[in-house]
Amino acid sequence: MEVPEDVYRILMPEERIAWFSRPVPKVYLVQALPLTIFTIGFAVFTLAIVLSTAGPKVFRQPAAMIFFSIWFGLLALIGLLTPIARALECKNAMYIMTNRRLIKRKGVVGIDYDMIDLASITDVRINVGFWDRIYGTGTVIVKGIGTAPVRLEALERPYEVHRIILETMKRVLKERNC
Repeated sequence: MEVPEDVYRILMPEERIAWFSRPVPKVYLVQALPLTIFTIGFAVFTLAIVLSTAGPKVFRQPAAMIFFSIWFGLLALIGLLTPIARALECKNAMYIMTNRRLIKRKGVVGIDYDMIDLASITDVRINVGFWDRIYGTGTVIVKGIGTAPVRLEALERPYEVHRIILETMKRVLKERNC
């Protein structure tokens, strides 16, 4: 696994990569499954309610036909596009820690970066959910002063990553205080 060239373009001259990883694709994709299942279930439930109250004749009326076409079309779009967007996002996702900051590379079409200066980190947490337990992965959530939390999702060895972040953060703070 290589670090993409665009990552090197955002690094400062004295910045060095200490660690990098990508999310586990299978886990990253499976995490979108609940929304897809909920959306499809909601569509089936709505259809059952409409059919039980108004009967199938409601679909013969043009206004109702247009409304339900849009309604079920939107639900199908949400249900189908969520896993597709997640797959495209996984392709571009990468987590990088340098000797100065933590960087999350992400994006579906374009590439975006979330960054936290290691010296401004206030909290590092680990979340091991249902799918993570099955696949042996986890999410590390990093909070910093003045920034939104950065979620490193579907990580292999989340406890090791947690330790690496804390050790590097302490080293940076020690260097800056000397």
